[in-house]
Amino acid sequence: AASFGFLQEIIQKSITVIRNYKGSATALAPFSALAVCFATIGWVDPNIWLQLPRTSLHLAMLLYVEMSTDIMLAHVTAQQFNPWRWPLLPLVVLTIWVVVLQDSNSKFLQYWIIAYTWSMLA
Repeated sequence: AASFGFLQEIIQKSITVIRNYKGSATALAPFSALAVCFATIGWVDPNIWLQLPRTSLHLAMLLYVEMSTDIMLAHVTAQQFNPWRWPLLPLVVLTIWVVVLQDSNSKFLQYWIIAYTWSMLA
């Protein structure tokens, strides 16, 4: 229920921003993908995030900060913001893995999340 409320809040805020600021839909795409991927994995099997709670929170924080920093830097320097985020790709692959294969008890997924989080720190 909490993940549904979180997702609903993000969708409502995104729609408001897109209506008020033309051309902002592409800038919000990576944030939307982040929210949808985390919520989808949490919906299909919350144990994936609950098995590694700190690592999961660190991963979410690192991805969000990376995107936020990049969009703010593009705004301050008056450069074009590139919405396509390579660091988000492993999360999309992880989401597809969990939804399609329904394999959530694997140690491989735990190691994937740990390696993914550590790679974001580098």
